[in-house]
Amino acid sequence: MIRDVHLDVGPLHISSLTCNVVTDADEFVALRGDWNRLASMSGSMNALHEWEYLITWWKSFGECCSKTHAKGNLHVIVVRNGEEVVGILPFFWMKARNPIMPIRLRPFGYSGRLEPYDLTEEPLVAISPSFASDVISLAYEEIAQGLLGGTWDCAILRWFGEPIKGTGRFWTRFKRKVGSAYVSLPDDWCSFRKGLSKSMRDNLPYYGRLLARHGHEWKVEIAEIGPDWDGALRELVRLHKMRASFSNDPCRVDHFSLPAHREFFEQLHDAFREDTRAFIGSLRVDGEVVAAQIYLDNSETLIFSYSGHDPNWSRYSPLLVLQAEIIKQAIDRGMKRLDLLCGEAEWQERWKPTRDFPINKLTLASKAPLPTLRCAYYLLARESTIYWTKTRLHRWLRRQRIAATLESLAQAMYMGHGRHIHMLIRLHQMRMHY
Repeated sequence: MIRDVHLDVGPLHISSLTCNVVTDADEFVALRGDWNRLASMSGSMNALHEWEYLITWWKSFGECCSKTHAKGNLHVIVVRNGEEVVGILPFFWMKARNPIMPIRLRPFGYSGRLEPYDLTEEPLVAISPSFASDVISLAYEEIAQGLLGGTWDCAILRWFGEPIKGTGRFWTRFKRKVGSAYVSLPDDWCSFRKGLSKSMRDNLPYYGRLLARHGHEWKVEIAEIGPDWDGALRELVRLHKMRASFSNDPCRVDHFSLPAHREFFEQLHDAFREDTRAFIGSLRVDGEVVAAQIYLDNSETLIFSYSGHDPNWSRYSPLLVLQAEIIKQAIDRGMKRLDLLCGEAEWQERWKPTRDFPINKLTLASKAPLPTLRCAYYLLARESTIYWTKTRLHRWLRRQRIAATLESLAQAMYMGHGRHIHMLIRLHQMRMHY
C-alpha cells in the first residue's frame, strides 16, 4: 500500500517533492537499489547503512516482536524528486497489547528501554545530501498527519545533519548528541601509534608482554564461517553477559538478553555481500577465550561492535590486547578508518577519535487527552525502569546472578547438559572473588 502526501508550503524547491508511504513488504524490498545508492552518498556510510543490515534488522525485530510476538507494521517514508528517490526513512509500529500503553511509530534500529530492539547505534536512514533538510521536513509532516489522525500516539524521528523546528501542535522533545567516533588509519602501524597519547603508546605492547611475563600463552583468532563462527559467537555472548553481570557500571546492560539478538548476528553474517564481512576476533589465553568482539568490515571502514571479556582477566586489559591486534591487521589490509560507533566512553576516547556526524532525535506526542495519558504512563514506566537498573539493589541482584542461576539449573535438569552445571560453578566462584 502506498499513500501519497504532497506538501505545498515552504520554499519553492520543496513543492517539487512528493512523499510516499510504503507499507507492503515486497514494495519495501524493491527499494534496495535506491537505498544503497543514497546510502553511498553519505559521509557517515558504513556497514550499518547497507541494505543487508537494514533488511536483517527488520526480519529479526520488526516483523514480529521477539518479546511480545506482536506483529510489526511497516511505515517507510519515501521522498521523490520527480521519479528519482532522494530519501528513505524506514519506520514501523505495533499495536500495544496493553490498552494503557501508547502506539508508537519507531525508526528501524531504535533502542528502547522497554522493548528488545537495539543492536544499532545510528539512524538507519538514506537521504541525498542535496535534499537533506527538505526530506526531513516532509517526513515530519507525514508523521504529523499520523499523530493528528490518531494512527499512533507518539513518534520518534532520528536523522543526521541539521535540526528542524517543530510546532505547537504536539508535545515535543529534541535531543542532539555526538555521532559515531571515527579514527583515520595511516598506512602503517608505527604511524598509527605515534598519533596516540603517550600512555596509549606504552599500553599497547605492555599488556601482551605482561601476559607472557606471567607465563601465559596468548593468541588472537579470527572466526568468519562455519563451526568457527558458531563457536566464537557462543563465546562472545557468554563473555558479554558475564561482563554485564559483574560490572560496577550501572549503565552496563546486556545487549543479548534474548535469543533473537544472537540470531540477528547469525542472519547478518550470512546476508552481507562479498565486499562486506562480519567476523569475530577472540583472544585465547592458555587455551581459554577471555575476550571477544564482533567486527564489521566493508573494505573501507572497520566497525567495532559488541564485545565481552572475562572479569577475572581484567588486570591484563584483554579487550585492548585484542583490539590492538585487530587494528594491526586492518592497517595491513589497507583499511582507511575505524568506526567506534556512538558514545563517549573511556575506551573510545583512548583512540583519539573525531565525531563529524551529530545525531538528532525528535520525539513527538499527540496532545489529545487519551494519547497524552498513555504517553505519560509509558514515560513513567520507562523512567522507573531506568532508575531501577541503576540502583545498588539491582546491581547486587545482577551480580548474584540469581535469575541466571535458576535458569541454568532448570536447563541443566531438563537438557542434561554438563556445561550448565559448569557455568553455575564458575558464576559462584566469580561471585566469591568479587
